[in-house]
Amino acid sequence: MRKLLFTVLILLSSITLFAQTDGLHFFAIGDWGRNGKFLQKETSDMMGKYAVDCPVKFVVSTGDNFYETGIKSVYDSLVKSSFDDIYTSKSLQVPWYITLGNHDYGDNAQAQVDLTKVNTRWKFPSRYYSTEEELPDGTKITFLFVDTNPFILKYLKFNEKETELFQKSVDDLNVQGWEQQLKWIESTLKNCDADWKIVIGHHPVFSGGKHKGAKELQEHFKPLFEKYGVQMYICGHDHDIQYLKENNVNYFVSGAGSELRENFKTDQTVFNASINAFLSVRILSDKAFLKFITVNGDVIFETEIKR
Repeated sequence: MRKLLFTVLILLSSITLFAQTDGLHFFAIGDWGRNGKFLQKETSDMMGKYAVDCPVKFVVSTGDNFYETGIKSVYDSLVKSSFDDIYTSKSLQVPWYITLGNHDYGDNAQAQVDLTKVNTRWKFPSRYYSTEEELPDGTKITFLFVDTNPFILKYLKFNEKETELFQKSVDDLNVQGWEQQLKWIESTLKNCDADWKIVIGHHPVFSGGKHKGAKELQEHFKPLFEKYGVQMYICGHDHDIQYLKENNVNYFVSGAGSELRENFKTDQTVFNASINAFLSVRILSDKAFLKFITVNGDVIFETEIKR
C-alpha cells in the first residue's frame, strides 16, 4: 500500500512539473520604471519567485520603462536604478522584449533601442519588430511588437494645454509616422502562417482605466486583428490589470508594474482590478493559459483561450 501511494505521489509530481514547463511560457508587465518604488521591487521579487518553479523563456515589457521622461542615453543611471537593480532574480535573467510607452518618448526614445547593444537582457532592435517561436510539435507563434505612440494624434502636435513631457518628442513622433508602420503590421499579419498571432503595444485598444481605449487604435488595429485572426493584444498604459474581449480577440492590459490607478468596467470587460501584478502566459499547440499574479503571489484571475 505504501509503495503504491509513493508511486502515485511520484506520478502526480511528474504531471505537475510537466504542466509547469510545457509549452512556451513568458511574463508581460508594463509601466514599471520607478526606481523600485510603488511596489515595483516587490512585484519584481514575486516574478522571480514564480519563475523559479515555472521558468519563463522571456519577459515582455508593455512600455513606460523609465519614468518620467525615459532615458537620455544608454548610460543613463535610470537603467541601473529602475531595471538592473530591480529585476535581479536569477530566474529573470532572460531576454526582455521591449516596447515604447509615451513616457519613454520624453527624452530620447532611440536610446532605448540603442540599449540593446550594451545590455544583454534588453532586446529592442527597432521601434517595431517581430519575433517567432516554435513549439516542439511544430506549432508556430509570431509576436508583433508595435510602437503605438505615433498613432495617438494628440502626441503629434504641440499643445500648450498638455504637459511639456511630450513636446520635445513631437518631431520624433512625426518622423516615425504611423502610416508606414500600419502597412508593416498588415503585411506581416497577412503573410504570417503562424498558428498563434500575438501583438504587443503600449496603448490599449479597449480599456476601463483612466485613459480608456484609444480611438485611433480602435480604427486601425481592431479591424486588422479581426481580419487576420490575432488571438491576443497585450498592452499597458493604464496602471492596472484587465482582460477584455471583443469579436474573438482577447485584450489584456498589464500595466501594474508600479504606481496604480483605479479602473472600471466597460462593455468589453471580463476582469479588472487595481493591484500590483504581472501577466503569466503559457501557450500550447491548441490553447493558452493566462494568469494575473499579484505582488502577494495570488492568482487573482486566470483564463483559457482556445486557438
